[in-house]
Amino acid sequence: MAGKRLEILLNPRVIILGIVTGVILGIYFKSFVFYIEPIGKIYLSLLQMSVIPIMVSAIVVSIGKLMKLKDANVFLRKICAVLIVFLFSVSIIGIFVGISSKFSVGVNSKVKTTIGKVVIGSKDTAIKEIDSRFNTKIDEKKEGEIVRFIINLVPKNIFTALTQGDNLKIIFFFIILGIMLKYIPENSSNNLILLFEGFFEAFQKVVSILMYLLPFSLCSLIASQVANMGFSALAPFIKLIVLIYIASIAICFISLLIVSRYAGFNYCQVFIGLKDAMIIALGTRNSFAAIPSMLNGLHEQLNLDKDKLNLVVPLGITLCRYGSVLVFSLTAVFAMYLYSHPITIGNIIITFASSILAAMATVGLPGLLVYSMITIVLTPLGIPAAVIVPVLITLDSIIDPVLTLLNVCLSSAVASIIASDNSMKTRGEKCGA
Repeated sequence: MAGKRLEILLNPRVIILGIVTGVILGIYFKSFVFYIEPIGKIYLSLLQMSVIPIMVSAIVVSIGKLMKLKDANVFLRKICAVLIVFLFSVSIIGIFVGISSKFSVGVNSKVKTTIGKVVIGSKDTAIKEIDSRFNTKIDEKKEGEIVRFIINLVPKNIFTALTQGDNLKIIFFFIILGIMLKYIPENSSNNLILLFEGFFEAFQKVVSILMYLLPFSLCSLIASQVANMGFSALAPFIKLIVLIYIASIAICFISLLIVSRYAGFNYCQVFIGLKDAMIIALGTRNSFAAIPSMLNGLHEQLNLDKDKLNLVVPLGITLCRYGSVLVFSLTAVFAMYLYSHPITIGNIIITFASSILAAMATVGLPGLLVYSMITIVLTPLGIPAAVIVPVLITLDSIIDPVLTLLNVCLSSAVASIIASDNSMKTRGEKCGA
């Protein structure tokens, strides 16, 4: 009975109520914000504690299992090639949409001044706590930025990287570890995978318990941010929401066209076959919850190879966070305009590559920590994340449904390419034919 009552705290309406309450407190009860601010700081610290165990466990287990497949080298190369192409494409689209928004950002000097005061003056806010854990100091001089970015991928000491929370180095190290599991004795490999699975499940349990406190922590976090920044400063980010929705819907439309092409059915039939998965994605905001419907629609209704789907669909949903890639790349360009940061070829290349790496770092993380990973993108660019991160956290309930839909549609497109045979099926003449 008590469990059912606690479930109310996970209701999106209750979470939104917490956000709205935080905004009201930040605007009208600024003196009270001082007393509730520690709630957000403590909550975020507890979540931060779970970041690295979840992230490295998910990476090692996923890659370790993938590399253990036998007699599937050609198939694996095809999977990797298609996944990489799609990840690259989403990052490019995000950058393009962001650059195209140059004349629509509409950030006036007053808003920039307000945001600047928050970044410089918020020494003790909960938002600053996120940024300090993920940011590293960078030189003002921007020459050789791509070379430095590549050098910074390789950790000299993994324990130092773990202590400092240097996610680029941590990701690189544990990707190598996951790959190397293929080349050690099977018994040792299986034991390591079981160990990391245990870490993953344990800290996922910690996070699931902390989620019950999310409405209260968001109230504290947002109240503190609004009290320092002012609600009017969020106005420019309304256009960011619109850009995210436009890009996501366009990509979803293209994805279904790809499924239509490789499955051999017309667009209406593809839409009907995947409608259950898309509804679940929008309703639950959980890509994993849509996997059974995706498998059923792609196999039963679109006649794609079942065995290939059973590998590709879960793998794509787990490793390829297309929604995160889009948000990180688009928001990074948006932030460049926001801070009048030069958009050079070097910065575009860094945004392109780091958006994909940052998305990989989000595997297994809850919503709040997913957006904190944009610091991986912003840090090499020299852009402070102390404002961008909380804004994305605030917008989560608005943009997350369409980003989940994006993940499902793109994963379906990838699966259709890999699981289809070479001969095209006869297309239906009508919907439902």
